[in-house]
Amino acid sequence: MPSKARRLFRDKLLPDVTNLLAAHRTLNPTGRGRRSLGYITRSGVLMLCAAWEVYIEEIIKEGVEHLTNELDTPHTLPNRVKGKLAQAAKKDQHEFGVLNLSGDGWELVLKTHSAELCERLNTPKFGQVTELLHDWLGVDSEALENSWRHDRAHLNEFVTLRGEIAHRGADAQYVRVSTLRAYKEAIDQFVVDTDRFLCGHLQNISGVRPWRNT
Repeated sequence: MPSKARRLFRDKLLPDVTNLLAAHRTLNPTGRGRRSLGYITRSGVLMLCAAWEVYIEEIIKEGVEHLTNELDTPHTLPNRVKGKLAQAAKKDQHEFGVLNLSGDGWELVLKTHSAELCERLNTPKFGQVTELLHDWLGVDSEALENSWRHDRAHLNEFVTLRGEIAHRGADAQYVRVSTLRAYKEAIDQFVVDTDRFLCGHLQNISGVRPWRNT
């Protein structure tokens, strides 16, 4: 069974895009271009990008949950994560905030601060996504990209299109239904590849496989 985040993406989020594509096909059965249906394909891009963003937020939370459940001490966390954990404690407004790391307190600090940073994600391009994965799960961005079937430029191009649609609406560039279908397939592959990579990555840290790669 894949991660909960991937199942959420597959079963709850991606179907919205699939349904929009079905609606486009119903309204344009001949397959000929009709600019009057651009609102459907633009909506599809927005929904697809939101689904990718939610997946990243949820997979980081799930990964952090796995590490806090399986590790007895923060000392076995990746160095990057230990550094972010220490920074989070030091920034605590309480004079003795660093004491929150004592005992099992580090688990709550890690969960709380990683969730707060994930919630600020609103432009899920390669740099923003891999920074969060690096900070809270110790993921190397190059290793992650090497596990993907598409490169970072393809992801960034898609998120840039989402931004243009969000800011310009109907004045944004026209999105062909074939383009939306291609992006849907690519983002689905980004999710599958990321899930598989993180499964191995988290197992290497904890010694326990967090989910199955199916």
